[in-house]
Amino acid sequence: MRTHASPFHRLPLEVRNEIYSHVVPNIPTLSIPANSSALSYIRTQIPECLQPNAQIAEEAAKAILHRTLLSVEVVKIVSVDDLVCDVPEGMLLKGVRKLQITTLQTQYTRRSPLHDLIIRCPNLQVLKIPIPRAILFTSEDTSCLKTVLELVSTTGLHLLFTHTSLKLLKLRCPTSLDSYDTPDYREFLPLAKWLRDEAGGRVDVDINITPNRRYNERSVECSRCRKGCIRWIKWMDYFG
Repeated sequence: MRTHASPFHRLPLEVRNEIYSHVVPNIPTLSIPANSSALSYIRTQIPECLQPNAQIAEEAAKAILHRTLLSVEVVKIVSVDDLVCDVPEGMLLKGVRKLQITTLQTQYTRRSPLHDLIIRCPNLQVLKIPIPRAILFTSEDTSCLKTVLELVSTTGLHLLFTHTSLKLLKLRCPTSLDSYDTPDYREFLPLAKWLRDEAGGRVDVDINITPNRRYNERSVECSRCRKGCIRWIKWMDYFG
């Protein structure tokens, strides 16, 4: 039985991609949820008129993703792999100005997926990543803070400053403490001094040690605190 391609499929691919670009508007922020990928996220943005035909939907998603990767300014991802797996080898994400990752980053090396992604963003200005509090200590019992040399050898965070366009490095250090308990900011002083020295005034460093808390300006128990580039939100149990 002979099958015939639809009139749409007989159009050149370049024309079909141009049509897709008019169907789906530009995506300024690429926010990829957990257990997903860039392509999977783009598929959710495809309008219903393209969904019934699986071939058209897949082709449209790939075309829109390619266009998005060239122009997107803000990227929010859980894991680096969620994005890198859909980026063609050698492709530069020239539009990206802000990159946010929510998976804890324990070590940064020139062979890490994060480094591979960052060098693909030549105009990156703001990088926001979470780090575990445990990287500050030489052992699990948190009895001894690492020296600068130990931080250099075990974290590699200073390599982030080799990115020439970076303006702001935002580190988030989530904890499991009770809402009224606050991490001791002094634990973060060696890390803060080391990173600011490495940045040399060219890159601002911001370390949030209570990133999961929200400031409540209406509560007398809530206050914002800062020590250098380290900041946190403190709750005082005045009323028991």
